[in-house]
Amino acid sequence: MLAVVGSLQDQINEKTIVLGLSFILSLFTLSVAWWNGFFKSFEFTRQPQQFQINGRNVLFGFAIFLFSEIAFVPSLIGIFFYFLNIDYSNEIYHYPQIQGWINLLIILGGFLGIVIAYLQLTPLQKEQLWHQKNQYWLSNIGIGITAWFISYPIVLAFGQALSLILWQLFRQPFIEQIAVQNIREMISNPLLFGFTAISVITIVPLTEEFLFRGLLQSWLKSVLHHRTLAIIISSIIFAFFHFSKMHGFSNIELLSSLFLLSCMLGYLFERQGSLWASIGLHGFFNLMSLIMISLT
Repeated sequence: MLAVVGSLQDQINEKTIVLGLSFILSLFTLSVAWWNGFFKSFEFTRQPQQFQINGRNVLFGFAIFLFSEIAFVPSLIGIFFYFLNIDYSNEIYHYPQIQGWINLLIILGGFLGIVIAYLQLTPLQKEQLWHQKNQYWLSNIGIGITAWFISYPIVLAFGQALSLILWQLFRQPFIEQIAVQNIREMISNPLLFGFTAISVITIVPLTEEFLFRGLLQSWLKSVLHHRTLAIIISSIIFAFFHFSKMHGFSNIELLSSLFLLSCMLGYLFERQGSLWASIGLHGFFNLMSLIMISLT
């Protein structure tokens, strides 16, 4: 069940202040990035390079990822509880953090799935994903981390503005995301929180960037011959992959913010010609989000 945090007026005041500050900061960071050529070094109008990623690669990658997360790992966990004669639902009720360990195993299962998908690629396909411009991987990660200072204020301002607009339209209470609630519950268990933090900062970005930028966006670019459309379509799919019925109206804010972040991730992948750049931004975004959640 989602939690309603604080009094309504306090939340509105807080969101309004955050909106104002993040909007000002986003204008500043965008200006600095623009004048330093961050958005000028890549031309969306030029003909994109033909990528070797094909539809079969995309279908296999998503199929084995979903199979690993939805069927394979949950089945193994179910078999484990069955042979130990343990009532799964009862254990979750008495020990809620067991769900945290299960979620961690599911994340690892999804990562195993994309590793298998990656190993099926040809050497040329792998080369195009990582080293298209022959840049050192650490420099691309550094560019991704730098891009956080540009993208985070924009995503934050957009999310706060949309949240206030939705409240004005539907008068629904502000609720906390399930993922945020889960992280708060894990803080009391340092071991679980530590492993989860590592997976969220490293494994999740590697998994999602390979699927949505490396496979899907690359394939769409080859089919549509248009970088911008490839970024937009893959970002829409990326956002809806995070849909949850439990979030209700807050899905609109969450998915819209994720779409905006995904567009920046897609842009970085195109700008640098390497997944390391988008992984750097994605991982650092998750790291800073974890720190902020832990401190509040």
